[in-house]
Amino acid sequence: MSELISYWPSADHVRECLRTEAETIDDALLLAVHEPVSLRKRAAHTGLETEANERDLLDALMRPSDDGSAVLVAITGASGVGKSHMVKWLGAQLLRHPQRDRLVIVTIPKTASLRQVVERMLEPLGGEAYATIKRDLNRAVDAMEENRAAELLAATLGEELESYARNLQEAVQANRVARDQVARINVARKVRTIVRDAQVRDSWLQTVLIRIIRSSLEGTGDPDDRRFHAGDLEPPSDAPINDFPQETNGALNLLARNDGADRGRAAEILQEVLDPALRSVFGFTETFRCWRRPKIDPPVRVVPVQI
Repeated sequence: MSELISYWPSADHVRECLRTEAETIDDALLLAVHEPVSLRKRAAHTGLETEANERDLLDALMRPSDDGSAVLVAITGASGVGKSHMVKWLGAQLLRHPQRDRLVIVTIPKTASLRQVVERMLEPLGGEAYATIKRDLNRAVDAMEENRAAELLAATLGEELESYARNLQEAVQANRVARDQVARINVARKVRTIVRDAQVRDSWLQTVLIRIIRSSLEGTGDPDDRRFHAGDLEPPSDAPINDFPQETNGALNLLARNDGADRGRAAEILQEVLDPALRSVFGFTETFRCWRRPKIDPPVRVVPVQI
């Protein structure tokens, strides 16, 4: 047995052979093991759902957009259902598509940092206009100090949460969404109170915000580092809760009801508004507005994946 131990695979060898992430699998292997899948297609504006297949997905992505508009196809679903696999399958189909010579294909791994995302998107695009954008973004990211970025993120999250609650309330009043969404409006406004409170931020939330800032800037091997979790909204035992304003304590108490069930809902809402908040923190909103001025040919087609 002692002789066999030297041949026993290490953890690294096992991970090399048994790939658990679809994005790390070679295209040839992916196509060899691929099985046709059944999908559901949901219209963005009406919510109407119909049966679809993977060919419908490819056709939707490649539909004509001669007016210069963007084609956006979102692939959503529960964890582990095969969203990343479908993106890899789409990529493999695009590489041998009849319009391949007109396509610029950019893939972004789940672990990419914000800088890596921008660099990957700009890499195939030449010209001084795009080079300037890249320099400006790199300069903004390099100059950002973590604690200051966390403060800005808390402030912008507060603004996004207020917009989220206001838009959802208007949708409820117009009967565009179910009445049970009123609970999310209340949670959004309570969590806004929490993230905007400087004492809460100094007590424990700063650590959470810095974790998200750091993983967004530098990338991370664990996508969960870039997510809010229910536990992030639970005060630590040594938090000076008695010193918090009454409004903040009221918000914390609401999230703590029913064994903290609303903390999970609050984390989901925070995750929904995180991307626009991060864009504001790093000045990406104005940058990408400028980005749209140069003409991109061919038109942009985007496949975001809900992780």
